[in-house]
Amino acid sequence: AIACSTAWVVYRLPDIYESSTLIVVTPSTLPTSVVPTVTEDTITRQLSGITQVVTSRSSLEPLVVRFDLYRTERSRGEPMENVIDLMRRDIKVEVNTSRNEITNGFNITYRGRDPKTTQAVTAALASKYIDEQTKSTINSTTSAKQFIENQARQAKDELDAIDLKRLDFMQQNVGNLPT
Repeated sequence: AIACSTAWVVYRLPDIYESSTLIVVTPSTLPTSVVPTVTEDTITRQLSGITQVVTSRSSLEPLVVRFDLYRTERSRGEPMENVIDLMRRDIKVEVNTSRNEITNGFNITYRGRDPKTTQAVTAALASKYIDEQTKSTINSTTSAKQFIENQARQAKDELDAIDLKRLDFMQQNVGNLPT
């Protein structure tokens, strides 16, 4: 009787599928004199910031609608905020330190009831992470470019001022300068 009831309960449990993807973080190829090295702490902070953006309601709600996730809960009339909380619970992001405790990427895992949908949601989440990182990189690159352009312009202005002083000195002392 116990074996039959256990088998019946196990049979009635819903299937849960888990899809995971690894996003590799590659270090910059630029010299450290131009771009500062990215530390473990920096990567963790960036990942935390991106996670907050990706797991926001405005980011997850379209996924819930597009993939028709949590259909049972939504049909019961659960508020969307509760559905989003359920989705956040099913998403797991963890830093991958596979070699010598050095961060070389992070895993994104999503658990769901349909294998194809679970895989599609994981791919969509990974895409969102990559898009947010790309936006962040573009913003930091743009600000670095502006900084370098400002530094170059300032150095050019200083050189032009020195050159003007040299020309003025040469014009004032034309007869006294050696040939």
